[in-house]
Amino acid sequence: YGGSLRGDVGESHVLVVGGCVRSGDSPIYSLPGQDYQTIIGGSRFSGTVTTSEVTVSHHGETFAVQGGGRSGTGTYTETTDVTISGKAKVYYMVCGSVTDGNNSSRIPVGSSHVTIDHSAMIGSSGFSESGNVYAGGWDTYANSLYPSTKNTSLTINGGTIYGSVYGGGFRGTIDNTRGNGNAVTIEINGGTIDGSVYGGGKGGIDPIATGDAVGNTTGRAYIIGDISIKISGGTIGSVYGGGEYSKVGGDALSTTLSITLSNAEVTGSVYGGGKGDSSNAGLGSVELTGLLSIAVQNTTVSGSVYGGGMLGSLNSSDISVEVASSTVKGAIFGGGMGVSGYSSVAKVTTGGISITVSDSTVSDQSTQYALFGGGAAAYTETKGVTIHLFGSTVMNGDVYGGGYGTVPGKGEPDVAKPIMSAVDRTIVVNGASINGNLYGGSRVGQDAPLTGNLPVYSKDGGYGGDVSIRILAGVVMQGIFGGG
Repeated sequence: YGGSLRGDVGESHVLVVGGCVRSGDSPIYSLPGQDYQTIIGGSRFSGTVTTSEVTVSHHGETFAVQGGGRSGTGTYTETTDVTISGKAKVYYMVCGSVTDGNNSSRIPVGSSHVTIDHSAMIGSSGFSESGNVYAGGWDTYANSLYPSTKNTSLTINGGTIYGSVYGGGFRGTIDNTRGNGNAVTIEINGGTIDGSVYGGGKGGIDPIATGDAVGNTTGRAYIIGDISIKISGGTIGSVYGGGEYSKVGGDALSTTLSITLSNAEVTGSVYGGGKGDSSNAGLGSVELTGLLSIAVQNTTVSGSVYGGGMLGSLNSSDISVEVASSTVKGAIFGGGMGVSGYSSVAKVTTGGISITVSDSTVSDQSTQYALFGGGAAAYTETKGVTIHLFGSTVMNGDVYGGGYGTVPGKGEPDVAKPIMSAVDRTIVVNGASINGNLYGGSRVGQDAPLTGNLPVYSKDGGYGGDVSIRILAGVVMQGIFGGG
């Protein structure tokens, strides 16, 4: 402990530059709650620490590192700063806040900051449950009723992270309702992340819970406030603006979410929303009162780019997706990614969707489509869609103003399900080449309300919308259709 067992401390400094911090009779991969060894910047039971600084560098090794106190209810740390650098190794996890949850109205950590630098290693290739980095806390309190951190920031300049990176915490809330600036700020300038980057936190079963507490499978891994993710280098699995089985937003606070990628490599996909579950859209939900924006520049994405989430619902004022001078090997979607038969799970509700692609290549021709204004097997409710394809852009597949639905399942009516609200769509091609068809409507799914399997009618009939397709310059290799 950098702080005290009980009592106030001005500043605490912990520096490890060599050796291994663990008990002699415990394996390095011991389970949480069973004699695991953690460097803790804050205090144990109670007391205030003004500034907590923990640095593990050079050839230092330890099981886990945290910036705040052990108890979220009794300790308070105004600012935490955790740095893992050099050739240091942290075998299990790193977190910027507390590890015992918070069951009082006082938030135990004001601001937390985590930095991973140089050739540091978090986790191990031989230990699948290790290697996560949380800018927030690691809240193993079964009923963590109150937030653990006001705001967080995470900087990754190098190193190897075998797990995933979270702007929030594990089972704990980040609440910046009364603060200025972002609730979560993530900046990645280099390094390798085998897992994913999440703007939000992570839900899941408390690993040390027993009895009735085992049933609390998510905790309260919420984010209340703005989220900013800037990735300007490095190699990453997937990127999510939201959390993993956790919630972002949902209160009266003006909340925006931005994802910016440049000069990076994404081996998975990019999602504006969170990662949920097909049986519960709320697990990965994102509730914004403001704009959700995604900007991809000089970056290779091996998967797809989605304005919405993966099996998680999303609400926002608008969605903006911009792809410039990049390669997207999958497709671009204005909405989210669902699963066949569950079009409401990854539902996106937003004012308008804007997709701009310039000087980029989309689709590796392994599919027959390249871009959709809506989602994939996920319903999109919006007031309008605008798609601009500029410059030397090459779309190796069909382009749709609507969404990508799914065929009826066994025993279901032989009618395509609604996949997108019937609204005005504008598609402008100015220099791009579309190696396929161009459609104003959807693929398979109906453009109609989600409440029924209804065909598209005119505006006067209650459904439908105007479609405007303008070819100013460029090539459409096959057909141009106003419908789907």
